[in-house]
Formats: sequence, structure tokens, C-alpha cells
Amino acid sequence: MKRAFVFRQVLLFVLLLCGGSHSHLAAQVFKSGKIFYNVIDEDAKHVAVTYDESNCSYLEDSFGEPFCNDYSGFLSIPATVIYNGVLYRVTSIGYRALANCKDLTSVKLPPSITSIHDGAFINCKALKSIELLGTVPPYIDEYDDVFAQVTFSSAEVVVPNGCRGIYSQAEGWRYFANIVTAGGKLMGDVNGDNKVDVVDAMCIVSHILNKTPDVFFVDCADINADGKIDVVDVMKVIDKILIH
Repeated sequence: MKRAFVFRQVLLFVLLLCGGSHSHLAAQVFKSGKIFYNVIDEDAKHVAVTYDESNCSYLEDSFGEPFCNDYSGFLSIPATVIYNGVLYRVTSIGYRALANCKDLTSVKLPPSITSIHDGAFINCKALKSIELLGTVPPYIDEYDDVFAQVTFSSAEVVVPNGCRGIYSQAEGWRYFANIVTAGGKLMGDVNGDNKVDVVDAMCIVSHILNKTPDVFFVDCADINADGKIDVVDVMKVIDKILIH
């Protein structure tokens, strides 16, 4: 009896393993246009951007991770995609989805993207621009792994008008030195809310008094472009407020 019980337990364990493996292998990966997607939630109809696993090498990565190079140049990711006649919403950039794409120069992400996962942009050394259309910064799994070897000082992050301040405080995004709005810089808008008002004047005064606010864009504070931020810039902001 004991041996039969043990046999049944082992058999159940093997079946569970096989079931788990089958579930993993059965993950729906498909291609639409030049982008690969993985169905991550069949009920909600959500997909994540992924890579072509059949085109990966596991020998070039010293950690045994997939080393793919499916994307190059400018990549515009849509908010929705159709697969087998069903409309899916693109909600995330999956694990190592764009990893090692050394010729990828710029990416545009739709508002539907809510998360970016581990290693998504790792080793994308040519990446110079990330344009985000969403007013809420996508959650970044691990910023140092997501953007590993992407230059935070040179890569530009383009965000919607009025969202510069939000992105500059969001974990992961705040490490980028060049966060700009789609409409360009609004001189005097030092807190990134896409308007020039008394709050901006107060922020500049605080900066002059060595009490710089958490969100303060120096490039928009030096209104007269003389290389320094002083009372003259405060007066320029006040002039802008009075004119409007």
C-alpha cells in the first residue's frame, strides 16, 4: 500500500510538471507587422511586446539569457493589435523584449503601456529617444536592468505636455537627464506642468535661496539665457504671468 501511495504521488508530481511545461510552451506568441507579441491575459485580451524566440542565441549572453536582435531603427508600438480576428490591447513591454537591439534608435510607446519589464531595453546602446504618449508613467520593473547600458545622460525621453514634472519624479524615468515635452520647452515652466504661473516664480525664488524644489527644470528657469538663475528670471516669469 505504501509503495502504491508513493507511486501515485510521484505520478501526480510528474503530471503537474508536464502540465506546467505544456502551459509555458503553449504561450501564444505571434507577429503583427514587424513586432512580436505574447498573449499574457486571454480573458482581458492583453498582450506584451516580446521577441522571436526562434531567432535567439543563448551562447552570446554570458548569463545564459536570450540574445536577440529583432528590432532596429524607429519602432512605433501600437495600442491594439488583431490576432486570429480578436482585438488585443498592448499593455506591456515584456521580459528582454528589445534586449540587445543595438541598431534600435528610437521607440514610441502608446498610452496603453502600463509596465516595462526586466531587461526590456538592455544593451540598446544606440537608443536616443523614447517617446511616451501616456500621461501616467509606465511602471518599470527594475530600472537598472530595464535600461542597462542605455545612456541616461544622452537618451531623450519625450512626454505629453504637462507631464514633464510627473515623469521626472517617477522611479526609473527620473534618472534620465533629458525629459522634454512633445511641444518643446516652455520657458518659465520650471515645475513641468505646462504653464507659467506664480508657482514657477516661487520655485525660482526658492532655488535662488538654495532651497531647490524636488521638481525644478534649470533649462526652463534661465529665461534670459544668461547662464545663471537670479532675480531677473523671477521678473521675467512675473512678466509672462501679467501678459497672460
